[in-house]
Amino acid sequence: MLRHALSTAALFLTAALPSATDAAETACHSIPGAAALLRPGAIILLGELHGTAEAPQAVAELACEALAAGRRVIVGLELPQADQGNADDFMTSQGTTADRQRLLAGEFWQRGYQDGRTSAAMLELHARLGALAATSGDLDVVYIDDPAQPASRDHAMAQRILAARSATPEALIIALTGNLHNRLTRGTRWNPDHEPMGLFIAREVPAADLVSLEMTYGSGSAWICQGSQAADCGVAELGGRPAGGDGIVLQRDASDPSVSGSLYLGPITASPPAKQGAPVSNAPTGLLPRAASLARCSPGPRPAAR
Repeated sequence: MLRHALSTAALFLTAALPSATDAAETACHSIPGAAALLRPGAIILLGELHGTAEAPQAVAELACEALAAGRRVIVGLELPQADQGNADDFMTSQGTTADRQRLLAGEFWQRGYQDGRTSAAMLELHARLGALAATSGDLDVVYIDDPAQPASRDHAMAQRILAARSATPEALIIALTGNLHNRLTRGTRWNPDHEPMGLFIAREVPAADLVSLEMTYGSGSAWICQGSQAADCGVAELGGRPAGGDGIVLQRDASDPSVSGSLYLGPITASPPAKQGAPVSNAPTGLLPRAASLARCSPGPRPAAR
């Protein structure tokens, strides 16, 4: 079970820390079931509920474990491809307060509609990956989203991942997206013809090289958007599901062909926007069920079904 070991709310306000903390940032905490999946040339798609502290932390732990095993690692994030230069600059920086503020100054981090993709935990993920890259030299971060083309976002994200695979075929790719995009089958409740990123990738790579995991969780909280306005985003308490096994569990049957298995995060904790002065939320704070509308993220802002 993963536990959020660092205070993400404070980390982005602090300066680069001494070497003891740098060492802690590059220390790995193994996720049960992960080792067998961290193979050269493999692609691991992780579908998250945006806005938790634990999902980005899990990505960092997988990357750390893969690097410790001698892998070349590429981490794909559902952030705009147009901002790739900002990511590259941060990854080669010292990770100081000024470096973090330069990354946060980007338009996407400062946008009004904060859906969890630019949370304090995502900023800390960047810092952790930067520390790992500085230590190993074998890690890159790739922004894969193209929000300017909403009708073709999933195809664009797939092409970005496939291009990274083509350029560095020996690398292990770990991609974190909302838990609609990683699906391997066509269709959603609201669009039976929708083709997610995972399906596009599955058409191009051998089945043995592709794993899609839904990040499941126990009860807790997340920063989520339940409508199309900035005021619809905020902290909500969520009901979870039984673990079904800690860490990564691959499915033993075809009961849900849309994913290969799950990565259980344990209880979750909301991670607010990394930018300062985030708007006060009008989102409900009562306990919400783990409904399909929350378990599967939509391609863009839309009111959540009750």
